Amino acid sequence: MINVVENVNKYVFCYLFSFSLHSTAFFSPVFSAEWEAEVLANINALTGSCVVVPCRFRYPGGQKPSSRLSGLWHLHQKEENLNTKQYILAAEVSKVIDSFKDRTRLLGKLGDDNCTLEIDGVKDHDNGPFCFRIEIPDQDNFSFREGCVSIRSFDTPEKPKLTYKEKSYEGRPDTITCSVTHTCPSHMPVLTWSWPFDNEIIIHYNNHKPGIWEVQSILSFIPNARDDDSDITCTAKFHGGKSSESKMSLRVKRKMGFTLLFTSSV
Repeated sequence: MINVVENVNKYVFCYLFSFSLHSTAFFSPVFSAEWEAEVLANINALTGSCVVVPCRFRYPGGQKPSSRLSGLWHLHQKEENLNTKQYILAAEVSKVIDSFKDRTRLLGKLGDDNCTLEIDGVKDHDNGPFCFRIEIPDQDNFSFREGCVSIRSFDTPEKPKLTYKEKSYEGRPDTITCSVTHTCPSHMPVLTWSWPFDNEIIIHYNNHKPGIWEVQSILSFIPNARDDDSDITCTAKFHGGKSSESKMSLRVKRKMGFTLLFTSSV
């Protein structure tokens, strides 16, 4: 029987981003006199999967509710020109260029100064740079062209990393950890084990660093002598259908047997 326990306490979901103590403090004032945005300059993404781009911003004046703000994402322009701007995300779908329709969504809450973007079904030409634009009806609009993100796509998914002891001991509880990083926290990779015997699996979701997340699966088991030299495989299946795996061979040290001999003399 396999018992799976998910631990989401460490997982920071995609629209609750805080890049660092510095950035948290940077965006905390209720009143701002400048237009500023904080976006990762570069981020990697697996083709066919999705990528989440953390983004925060601030604007002049007091903070406003989401209902009074409109957030858009567009391809970078050297010079601002609304007539030639190519949008990849907009409330008006007709504004979005065909290659990005139905593939983008805003995960952040604009009223919380969060402009986090998701791009699904990543393609090898989704390079960018992509910039955020905020529009405030009856006030002002601004494109953050100095803080844009470029995407580097790759076709082969990362292999899971296995962490384990060189030797296990018969009858003594042991663990093997499988972990993989990714850029798609809204559609996390699924980790599975080939181990067929009784065990417990604990899963952790971690915010590894800005723009990179991690799924970790811990396999707990009690090794038996018959398990020696068994292959154990951890497979990571990513959103979009791609997968990768890593394998290790279990080494089990048998319990030592003792035989007591009693002799008697006449």
